[in-house]
Amino acid sequence: MIDAHAHLGKWYNFYYDSGDFLSMVKIMDRIGMESAWISALMSIGPDYELGNEMVFEAIKAFPDRFKGYVTLSPYFADKIEEEIKKRISQGFIGIKLHPGTHMYPIDGATYLYAYKYADEHKLPVLIHTWGERDVRTVVELAKSYQNAIFIMGHSGGDLRSMLLAVDLARDVNNIYLDLTGSAMYNGIIEYYANKIGSERILFGTDFPFIDPRPAIGWVENSKLSEREKYNILQGNAKRILNSNK
Repeated sequence: MIDAHAHLGKWYNFYYDSGDFLSMVKIMDRIGMESAWISALMSIGPDYELGNEMVFEAIKAFPDRFKGYVTLSPYFADKIEEEIKKRISQGFIGIKLHPGTHMYPIDGATYLYAYKYADEHKLPVLIHTWGERDVRTVVELAKSYQNAIFIMGHSGGDLRSMLLAVDLARDVNNIYLDLTGSAMYNGIIEYYANKIGSERILFGTDFPFIDPRPAIGWVENSKLSEREKYNILQGNAKRILNSNK
């Protein structure tokens, strides 16, 4: 499988046993995870530059196991262009925005360069979404930047927003929903696939601070066909990677 919504490092308010890339690779080997697309928790917290450097170290050490998102802070607007170009040149595959922890609106002016760059280079942009307003905003951005690939992190988060995300994103082909969350509503994966198609759903887990194994079970034990499961677990992620080569 390919985890399209993973992290690196520690998070301040709960405990888990791993977080460094060596420990993560051991877990990935044990469970059969081919690769993880990572952003550093340091980046969505206090120091985006240090976090991006941590991701760079991981992808240098294990280029086949880790793909990097360059995380941007909206509070350093003068450095956004430089940071994106630097990290993409180092092999990062997309952009990560976390408006929740950075307390900044998804459509805020500082982020616009990132969307423009992603549009020009057909890059994935993973955006943390939680709530109906976030869902609606991502949908409108995807309509404006149709060459970029928008990954709706957590698919809106709460059940009402998740159902809204499926309805609004159904006809916006450059939006993908991801399955990341600490729990999953019974039947929601089948609902997504029936409404939007298995080709628009990505496997994600928040690994390492959420154990990825339950998420594997959610997909494998769903009532989807083997082809649909393949799309979600790895096929769609591979297609996204190949789209910007």
